[in-house]
Amino acid sequence: MSATDNLGYVIQWIPVSDSLNRRISQMNKRTAKALEESIEHHKQNLLAETPDDVSLGVENCALCELYIMRNKTCAGCPVAERAGNALCTNTPYKKLGVAHTVWCTHWSMTDKHGHCRRKFRAAEKKEIEFLESLRD
Repeated sequence: MSATDNLGYVIQWIPVSDSLNRRISQMNKRTAKALEESIEHHKQNLLAETPDDVSLGVENCALCELYIMRNKTCAGCPVAERAGNALCTNTPYKKLGVAHTVWCTHWSMTDKHGHCRRKFRAAEKKEIEFLESLRD
């Protein structure tokens, strides 16, 4: 048995046992496309040579554009569903933001050996891995 909820997800009920059913949400095409665009965007950030080459924030995320900018809420966003709350809390994105801020602060003065850039790239890789895990 399946139905579509108010967010456009197809909901299927699969018997797990006689007394328990499990809900599985499948991403609609629009959400799947936004997820892929978000992954690609973070892969581009990974190539950044300076902090100025990086773009982060709601205005630079296809998923945020789809959910926050259009609907004024994170409800239905696969990141929010996995994290259990809004605004990418409890995801690698928060550490990525901190790593970017540190890189911005230190890159021209003290990051001659690329330490802050490496930390940023490590955080970016974790964000990409997290986003790719949402495909499953």
